[in-house]
Amino acid sequence: MPTMSHRRRPRLKPATSTPKTEHESRTLASAFESLRLPDIPFQAQHYILNALQCRLEQCGFEFLQRCSFSEIHPLQWRYPEEMELPKFFEVLRKSLDSKEIMSWKRKITEIRHAAVHRVAQNRQSIYRKLDAAVAFAKALEDSKCAEDIRLFKLSLDGLLADLGERSKQLMPSSEAEKKILVVTRSRQKNGRAERASL
Repeated sequence: MPTMSHRRRPRLKPATSTPKTEHESRTLASAFESLRLPDIPFQAQHYILNALQCRLEQCGFEFLQRCSFSEIHPLQWRYPEEMELPKFFEVLRKSLDSKEIMSWKRKITEIRHAAVHRVAQNRQSIYRKLDAAVAFAKALEDSKCAEDIRLFKLSLDGLLADLGERSKQLMPSSEAEKKILVVTRSRQKNGRAERASL
């Protein structure tokens, strides 16, 4: 069996931020507009983060298998479910350029932390985690994982947009809001008058 030195040394692409294009600026504008829509329910957040954590653990496990890290570092994991993301980064740190590893470690272990400790997230935080997961999967050269997560994010976006539309339909019109305000003030005034007469 060839040793690691005879194989192509795996490269982990560093986490980078790219300049925003005009399309991305328009997308950001629509994202700010969507801030008015309801956030993701807490229970759903927990399911999303758990599923994302499991998918990234599988992606990392397969990366370690493809690159034969077991030759340098005996891996104690037989299945993806046995591996934890922080330990995955420890193996990588011992085997690859640490600057590249550290650029990803914080972003990806935040996903695990939020899933395990049930840390409440807003929609933008969930989206940032999904984007980081897509980029990380691409860095590990796992295009299937990256595409799975990207498609999940699109589905989630569609569901939330639909939920937002339904919420808007349930919201009272401005005319109805005025009538409710008049009735509320009238009740408050009548309540004060009743208390004063006692």
